[in-house]
Amino acid sequence: MFFVILIILFNGFSLFLAANGPFDYGTFITSYIAILVYIALYSFWKFYKKTTFVTLDAMDLTGLRRRRGASDEEVSFGMGDVKDRSLGGRVKGVVKTVWQ
Repeated sequence: MFFVILIILFNGFSLFLAANGPFDYGTFITSYIAILVYIALYSFWKFYKKTTFVTLDAMDLTGLRRRRGASDEEVSFGMGDVKDRSLGGRVKGVVKTVWQ
């Protein structure tokens, strides 16, 4: 993310150098309009969908989709009704089905 921001900021940097001649407003706008478009679209989506920021403590980073009120024992990797939807999990499921 850092490098993307760095590239966006330095995209039209040559405009600010005196060796390139007079300042060209058209090139400045085309170089940096993406920043304004991103901010506008992001703000629109936040207000339109009324989404909020989620703290790291509230995120379910294991991908198990915790149910409300579920204890840590109920939400474990050994739980039978939680299926591994990754490619490796699918291949494992096919192999398990074939060998049974």
